Amino acid sequence: MFSTRLLAALFSLLASVLLGGAAMAADLAGLVSNLTTGGLSDREAAITALAASGEERAAPILEALAAGQLYVRTADKLAVIGTPAGNDLALTDAISGKPVGTATESDLDRVRINNRLRGTLEDAVGTLTLMSRDSRMRRSAADSLFKRRDPASLPAIDKALAVEKDAGVKRLFNEARASMILASADASKEQKLKP
Repeated sequence: MFSTRLLAALFSLLASVLLGGAAMAADLAGLVSNLTTGGLSDREAAITALAASGEERAAPILEALAAGQLYVRTADKLAVIGTPAGNDLALTDAISGKPVGTATESDLDRVRINNRLRGTLEDAVGTLTLMSRDSRMRRSAADSLFKRRDPASLPAIDKALAVEKDAGVKRLFNEARASMILASADASKEQKLKP
């Protein structure tokens, strides 16, 4: 009797994990679709949502977009990341991360961005790296945000500060946060002078 209940509980847990994974993949697929087929405002919203998703595949997708390596394969409308491989591009499925062959640039439509989206994209990649498991990545993100001093990144740095355990990284996050406040036209004099 006990083993039947335990087995049923394990099956229930496994089913919820599998369904949760399928839902996350569906969400990722929807965001990537908006990123590759939508207009500029759809792309901007998708960039922001990808960064906020915490999805493991979000960083490579956004990095490929920033590098001009995110494409849609014209034959089947699959979103792919293309990296140079001789005269062709080696293709990786953007969502699964699995190799899907090679193609020439003429077989692909590059996903284009403008300067405004480039700024949104930089912030999004910075946000993703703030929450990275790798402390070197978090340090690099803090350094980048410190130099950029963009007050729009304050919510991301505050979120990262709330969960950061490494004292050295936390110090860098606080320095980056202070540089953003100093650069903010909306910050009060008291906020700017606060240690």
